Amino acid sequence: MNGASDLGDEHSAAAKIRARLIAAKKRFHANDSIAEFIQAGELEMLQAEVEKNLQRVLDALVIDTSSDHNTQDTAKRVAK
Repeated sequence: MNGASDLGDEHSAAAKIRARLIAAKKRFHANDSIAEFIQAGELEMLQAEVEKNLQRVLDALVIDTSSDHNTQDTAKRVAK
């Protein structure tokens, strides 16, 4: 699941960064730094993508994040 098509949108910040990493033959495991592959403006875009997709995960888990004070803004906090 490392291809851009797995991300659903080949124009997403995540897909662009992933493509740069693959082209450079750089590893991108959980503890690896990818900072040098993130271009100006992409960090904010990546955070928005993570927030949106994490909210989808919480929704799929049937967690009422709008009413549950423990989970409100969880997606935003994790994305940062």
